[in-house]
Amino acid sequence: MEGEGARKQGAVMGIDVAKDEFQHCIVNENAILAEAEIQYTKAGIKSLITTIKRRKVTSVAMESTSEYHLKLLFALMDAGIDVLLANPQQTKETQGKKTDKLDARRIAIAHRDGRLKPSVISPKEIMELRKATRAMTRAKQNMTKSKQRLNQTFHFKDVDLKALLKSDWGRTVLQSLFQDDVDVLLEKHASSRMKPNQRAKLRENLVKFKASCDEIEVELHETEMEQLTLFENHANRYENTCWMVVKRNDHVARAFRTLLGIPNVGPATSIGTVAELVSISHFEDPDQLVKWAGLAPKVKQSGHAKHVTGKLHKGGNKYLRRHLTLACMNMYAKGAADHPIAAYIREKYASTGKYWEAIVAGARKLLRVMWYMLKHDTAWSPPGVDASLLAELNVLIDRKIRHQQSTIKKCEALKRQLANESMEIMCTVRSHAAKHRSNILHALMKSV
Repeated sequence: MEGEGARKQGAVMGIDVAKDEFQHCIVNENAILAEAEIQYTKAGIKSLITTIKRRKVTSVAMESTSEYHLKLLFALMDAGIDVLLANPQQTKETQGKKTDKLDARRIAIAHRDGRLKPSVISPKEIMELRKATRAMTRAKQNMTKSKQRLNQTFHFKDVDLKALLKSDWGRTVLQSLFQDDVDVLLEKHASSRMKPNQRAKLRENLVKFKASCDEIEVELHETEMEQLTLFENHANRYENTCWMVVKRNDHVARAFRTLLGIPNVGPATSIGTVAELVSISHFEDPDQLVKWAGLAPKVKQSGHAKHVTGKLHKGGNKYLRRHLTLACMNMYAKGAADHPIAAYIREKYASTGKYWEAIVAGARKLLRVMWYMLKHDTAWSPPGVDASLLAELNVLIDRKIRHQQSTIKKCEALKRQLANESMEIMCTVRSHAAKHRSNILHALMKSV
């Protein structure tokens, strides 16, 4: 991978990629040698590679633009061409008129002068893993938003039904609430471990909620429950894709198992971290990794005066930052007293009184530990841990992996059901929408 900081000799190229075409510019130490726009097709990519070799271009720089750059990036790498992939934030602040031609020129000149920092380039399989983990994260975020909207409705109606959203049977009851009798639903779906007084209280809240909703609120509730079901199915399918990559890639599986050994770090955090890091070899020291994750504090400097603001840089990988933050929140809430990172977070919170500052400090510490473990291929072993505890840790890791294997089987079953479920949901949505429109038109005709 190309580096930064030194002015480059000879011809270099900058490329600005769009959906249907890309603009390239070739420069050397003294002048602009060539500029052109090429259609983003196989023939266009082949023509570009021919131009690069004919012009003896030593290095190419391009921006990461959503996923449009990937096809061109992998084609150039397969042709043996050195490519620097830059974050668009590095070039967006350039002044003057913004056009694709000028953007390509600015990228080329900035690359020639050594002003571009290289981003991590993922192999194709790791890129697929990244896409799956990020899509899974978005689906889970959408699930959370749906649950929040439902809880707001429950709060408005003054009913206590929040706990139902945390279980499969509870969501089934809420989804069928306005189609079936409450007693029938509870008899069919309610947990057998529920105590009689809890069951009576739940029935009271369900009856109250059902009686208080008008036609519009029923439509909104059922639509929200349908969306929640879809988001949950999507999250499970994306998670299944992640485990398929882990199963067939030994490097990913080894790193996954290593991180899984950290107490209070679950499978989702482990696989998400592995996907975002790509390879620990890209990071020479933990400070570099902390900065790349956007967890380093901002620094303001004037002359010799340097002030650390305490606010996050946040210019790095937001997905990795989220995985680490959630893991540290879990450590703070559920970590054992002898868990070094959990103890550090609690001590930090006790001294500062600032929860998020303590969580972020813990995330930095956790990331440094992960760097050391992956860099030296070593298992989790804080000071004072004896052989018996390490044996218990390996048992815990195996249990987590067995849990994921059972999750894979569940995901496969959900995958087979998804097409039918999606079709049923869409038919229900269309039926409800048609009925609703018909009722509105009928009321309007009567009023006229």
